[in-house]
Amino acid sequence: VAYFSASWCSHCKPVLQALDDTIPAGQLIVFNKEPREEYSDMNEWKDRMESELERNLSHPFIHAPPLSESLNITGIPTMYFVSSDGMIEHSMSGIKDKETISTYWNDLS
Repeated sequence: VAYFSASWCSHCKPVLQALDDTIPAGQLIVFNKEPREEYSDMNEWKDRMESELERNLSHPFIHAPPLSESLNITGIPTMYFVSSDGMIEHSMSGIKDKETISTYWNDLS
């Protein structure tokens, strides 16, 4: 799962928590779509999310404004569910709960 967000997005935090609860380690990548330099420290963002969610996050956090732009991502959070073949099977934006995320994740299996 490719998860696009920004470190300043407070309404995105519950979605990250639901993803972390659902998606196995090694199957989720967190991408930052925010191009401004003051939001580019991915270690700081990951550390803050671990503190706020009170858990360790095993998913990589990657600064990726050009990728976000090439995918025309405007709203956050945005998630892409990608098959093992590398095909985007589903995408969705906005606040989603664990049940919704689980449904789309299970469809990839």
